[in-house]
Amino acid sequence: MENITNTWTTGIYSDIGTKTCAGYPGHLKSETDKEGKPKDYFALDAQTFADWHVDSLKVDGCYANTTDFEWMYPSLGKALNDTKRPILYSCSWPAYVVGEGKEPDYASIAQHCNLWRNFNDIMDSWPSVLEIIDFYTKHQDEFEKYHGPGHWFDPDMVIVGDFGLSLDEARSQFAIWSMMSAPLLMSNDLRSISPEFKEILQNRHVISVDQDALGHLGKRVIVSENKAIEVWVKRLEGGSFAIVYFNRGVLGTPKWVS
Repeated sequence: MENITNTWTTGIYSDIGTKTCAGYPGHLKSETDKEGKPKDYFALDAQTFADWHVDSLKVDGCYANTTDFEWMYPSLGKALNDTKRPILYSCSWPAYVVGEGKEPDYASIAQHCNLWRNFNDIMDSWPSVLEIIDFYTKHQDEFEKYHGPGHWFDPDMVIVGDFGLSLDEARSQFAIWSMMSAPLLMSNDLRSISPEFKEILQNRHVISVDQDALGHLGKRVIVSENKAIEVWVKRLEGGSFAIVYFNRGVLGTPKWVS
């Protein structure tokens, strides 16, 4: 009989500030040094995560000053690297900067983080998916410069198999997220997911587009006059292209695209 080995990964959540958004302890100490700079637990926490065999770390940005993010997130990243354990580093650095109406330094963020959130949390609804898509298409030319292997924009969770999307809407989210080379992090309960949604999430052809070695950020290139139909293109390794015809209408009827 063939031996089957299960591979498990462990992810954990933390916060760059003194507390998490839910009020639990963060990475910063409450006291400051002689120069007024906040003291931190970066080295201790990073080694603790490594000792726990953590594989990925999501670091939120509550209870911290965004002007300090420029040294805090890189410092925590260095502490993680110093443990010698590969830990995927997900930063909420730009999300809070954007929330204050400022422009993030994506060049620095891409240098120090593996992936990052920079928009609102996704809700379990089709309007929320469309809002995120519109945000990314609005900035796609800028984001393309900083998106690629080792440093990814994260439009947030895949909600396929939850409660808010129809089958067609679920297929659309999975397709567009794959065109954007987004991290495909699922938010559903695998114990109760229906076969139809499971089939979407296991579509190897779509997944291969998401995980193409070039890691390009697919772009919206055509929008119909009534803005109901979009055409997306993503360049793939070997000179080929992935194309998505995206019907974002809500009437549930097919559309002819020519």
